[in-house]
Amino acid sequence: MKPQYPNVKVDALIAGHISIEAADWTAEDWRDLAMAALDQSGLSREDQAVVATLCGAEEDPASEHPMQPVELDEDGTARFKANKIVTYLMDLCRTKGIADLNTLALMPFTREDWEQFTQLRGYSIDGAAELPFMDAEIIAIADAAAKRLRAAKEARK
Repeated sequence: MKPQYPNVKVDALIAGHISIEAADWTAEDWRDLAMAALDQSGLSREDQAVVATLCGAEEDPASEHPMQPVELDEDGTARFKANKIVTYLMDLCRTKGIADLNTLALMPFTREDWEQFTQLRGYSIDGAAELPFMDAEIIAIADAAAKRLRAAKEARK
């Protein structure tokens, strides 16, 4: 039988010959696996291209991820401002069965990528502070921003 995908590991996984835990996955393998999953997802080619572009972006080690702004939600909880595109893509991937947070946790993303993703998802500052990959300096800056927001809210009363 001819392999369906050019990546031998991806083809073996899809054929059921290996488990996802059994292979020594490289970043290229993960991209190939993501493309194979997209291919079987039922998404339009346009949506597949958007997801593929987001998944395949090369990381510039010289660049630093920006910090998301902090805001107070309707209950007064301090949160990083959620990015609506990230929220939409996560919801789309979850409902189409492409990926969820458990799937992403198995992938070789950097600590910095997880830190920014946490912010983009709109985590509360207190919740983010509990995550082992969050930088204490980012949390301190976010806490200070939340205190300023609360003080400004109180001053308006």
